[in-house]
Amino acid sequence: MNVASCVISGSAALFMFHPDAFIPNDVDFYVSSSGADKFTTALHARGYREKEEQPMQTLYGKTFALRVGHLYKIGVTGMVNLIITCDANPFNTLVQFHTTLVMNAITSDAVISLYPTTTLSGEGVVTVNTEKTAAAL
Repeated sequence: MNVASCVISGSAALFMFHPDAFIPNDVDFYVSSSGADKFTTALHARGYREKEEQPMQTLYGKTFALRVGHLYKIGVTGMVNLIITCDANPFNTLVQFHTTLVMNAITSDAVISLYPTTTLSGEGVVTVNTEKTAAAL
């Protein structure tokens, strides 16, 4: 993860702070474009294959990903979502999420919460006001 400038975020990172609340269905890896080839090669070497790839133009009105790939491994439940970020630092993508509750990451060295007080209390602040965000509340 360190070599490819990659972090895990999404539900898998939130699970580290709330292990009894739910079980993640997938793992979201955010990797810089400069590290994407190395990281994809490492996943392939471990038996993962692409399911589909889709372009990601915008989310919440901002461009933050070049592409999103979905990988699977036969015999393994859940998917690996590989988000190739526009920025060299994947954390610049995390701070654009729709709520502070999911602004967490697992790095090669640590588990990080950008808003630890609210995350640990199971609360978050909505940072983007869209129909999709409102429907999720």
